[in-house]
Amino acid sequence: MGNRKRHRPKSIALPYLLTFHKPALTYDWLTRIGTVYRPLTWEEWQDGTPRQTIPFGIAWQLTAEILKDHTSHTHAALNDWSYLPTTADEIAWAFSDHPKGAKPPWQAMPHAHRQRTPQEQKTMRSKLDATYHIGEGATT
Repeated sequence: MGNRKRHRPKSIALPYLLTFHKPALTYDWLTRIGTVYRPLTWEEWQDGTPRQTIPFGIAWQLTAEILKDHTSHTHAALNDWSYLPTTADEIAWAFSDHPKGAKPPWQAMPHAHRQRTPQEQKTMRSKLDATYHIGEGATT
C-alpha cells in the first residue's frame, strides 16, 4: 500500500516533444549531449540502409534527464513559458512585492510562438487596424 511508484514521464513523450517542441529539444540535445536524436524514417527502415542512430530507449533516457533539469529549454516549452528565466530573474521575483498567487512574468505572458486560434487572430488584426489605421482609406 505505501510502496507505490510515483508517476513519471513515459517514453511516449519523446515523439510528442519531437513533434511539438522540436527546436527546444534540439537545442537541449546539442548543448548537453552534442548531437541530435533523429529516428529512422519509414523509407530508411524499409531500404535497410545502415545509419548510425541512437536507439529509442537511450534517446528517451537522455531526454528524461533533460526534463529533470528545470533550466532546460524543453522544460520551459512543456510548461508553456514565454522565456527561460535566469537566476537573477528568479531571485528578483522571489524578493519582489507581488500579489499572492501571481505568476512570474515568464509564466504569465502568452508564449510568443504558439499557434493562435482564428478568433485570436481576428481580434489581434482588428486591434492593429484600430491602432495604426490600416483599414482606413485603403482601396481594394
